[in-house]
Amino acid sequence: MVSLIIWTLGYFPNSGDLQNSYLSVIGQWIEPVFEPLGLDWRYGVAILVSFLARELFVGVLGTMFSMQNADENIAGLAANLETDGLSLASGVALLGFYVIALQCVATIAMLKSELGKNRYAWGAFVAYSLLAYLVSMSLYTILSL
Repeated sequence: MVSLIIWTLGYFPNSGDLQNSYLSVIGQWIEPVFEPLGLDWRYGVAILVSFLARELFVGVLGTMFSMQNADENIAGLAANLETDGLSLASGVALLGFYVIALQCVATIAMLKSELGKNRYAWGAFVAYSLLAYLVSMSLYTILSL
């Protein structure tokens, strides 16, 4: 369902021109946040969508790179990302982000259930997201030298 929404946002209003789509407008609005990690707007959109579930990241990137069954063809997606210019530094930064961040609605819901208060769950989300971002930015900076 999410891939269908991503495809629709990427197809309209210009019949499949991803660079001039609604998805691109959203992505370019958030791109400055992910630029210090060496990531463009497409990765930013995939990161935001993966808040619903981490595994959506692969499917969203596959949709944006016009790949069918990207989640089953990880090697093909990796080759496309490498061909597109994803650097080792950016890849490690992205991995570092996902290792640390509480990037899933289900995790937030579980924390709220266990801790009993929304503010603790969202506080943990914000704290871990900031930590993940800072670590990722540091990794990118160090590996880009």
